[in-house]
Amino acid sequence: MNYVQPPAELKGWRPLWINRDFLQQGKLENGALRVGDQLFSALYVDVFYLDDSALSTILGLARAGLPVCLKRPPHQPGLKKSPTFEARVRELQALPNVSDDFAKVARGKPLVAGENLPDFWARMDGGETIIFFANPKTQDLHLPLGYGQSFATEDVQRFVEISAGGKTTPLTLVFKPYQSILLSIDGSGTPKFLDITFQPKTPVVATP
Repeated sequence: MNYVQPPAELKGWRPLWINRDFLQQGKLENGALRVGDQLFSALYVDVFYLDDSALSTILGLARAGLPVCLKRPPHQPGLKKSPTFEARVRELQALPNVSDDFAKVARGKPLVAGENLPDFWARMDGGETIIFFANPKTQDLHLPLGYGQSFATEDVQRFVEISAGGKTTPLTLVFKPYQSILLSIDGSGTPKFLDITFQPKTPVVATP
């Protein structure tokens, strides 16, 4: 699998990758970045190279108040260098809403908190938050896939806290063999588990 996991400290926030072009389209709304239908509470930058226009865009957003986690000072690529690049990096680092410590720029609580979190995806639908939790066994998928790799006979549990609808709710997620979990959280923070049961045939396990 070629999927790149986000930094561990971001997992509970369900981050999205964003590139320079989308950043340039973004607008600040009440301290958050609006790009199309997406709203971002902070920007996380951890790159070795950052081109000049991207730095200018990030600096402009940070000046306007967007929280930025800058994990390391970026370098300017290419042969033709801007003479102000390093000075703008230092200016970015000096802003009060910029830090190399994500905890210092994060707003509120992560959507999902807990140990050994399963992979999940979330979206807003009106005032409802919908979260899909993938079965933790999917985290062990790798190529080449083997026969019977998904075979399971026992439940897997994860203890999480979900912060949505202005409320933090502790939950025990119980993953039955071969099952993932879908839940919705209404505007008051009340969770409801939705039935997405799909029972496949028992996989054939290869033996040496």
